[in-house]
Amino acid sequence: MIDAIYCNSLKRLQERRKRVFPLLQYFNQKYPIYIHDAIDWKECSLELIKSEGFDIYSNWILTEEQQKFYKVPLIYNDYADVLRSDGLWRWWKNPMRMGSICNMIGHYLIWNHAFKHSFKNILIFEDDVGYIPIELEEFLLLYDDKYKYNCDIFYLGSNYLLNHDSLDENVVKITYNYNVHAYLLNEKAINYLLCSGVKKNLILTDEYVSASHCIHPREDIENLYEFPEKLIAYGTKREMICKQTVANIDGEIENSSYF
Repeated sequence: MIDAIYCNSLKRLQERRKRVFPLLQYFNQKYPIYIHDAIDWKECSLELIKSEGFDIYSNWILTEEQQKFYKVPLIYNDYADVLRSDGLWRWWKNPMRMGSICNMIGHYLIWNHAFKHSFKNILIFEDDVGYIPIELEEFLLLYDDKYKYNCDIFYLGSNYLLNHDSLDENVVKITYNYNVHAYLLNEKAINYLLCSGVKKNLILTDEYVSASHCIHPREDIENLYEFPEKLIAYGTKREMICKQTVANIDGEIENSSYF
């Protein structure tokens, strides 16, 4: 069984909390539930981030010439249209947003909480998700019985950007992917993600988590962190937990300021 469920949630976004909290209540008698008050980019600054011992990766932006030296991911699905701009990987050619960095710090603090409590398996999701509680409960039982000891990270919702191997009718082995709005971690993954150097080199959460379990398309990111070995990541073929927000309309990260 999992030891805890975490929901990363901004206090300011009460409508999201009203929507997601009833979904959490379904599991209230089964697992400890932690509402993590996410770091609000509107109340944050680089100076404040640094005062807490964090720092951002200074070489994030790649020019068009620099991108030519990297293998821009061969996209598996239609998400490509969202991520490419002028033939370039748009996340790499633009500065990181304050919302992205605050999100990364929020996940880091959740990992740290789980580590301090010696949790061995946890579920983390954002507050802008939707799911059918009974289906999720059934899949958590299947995860516990069939998959928990074969992987370190298990995505219950994500965009898989490179080719992946089908393991059975429900699950694939994941390489490079975007979106970490819902995922399971075991004790090994918690330790690796917490202790491999991201605190002083903050990047986008999904880029960092991907780097822990795949050869990252960017050589600088691949060499930036000190993972003892690559983790193993699985994911559901069908999203078990779906994002409910549209990035360019009501997404907090997309609407936040650039560094």
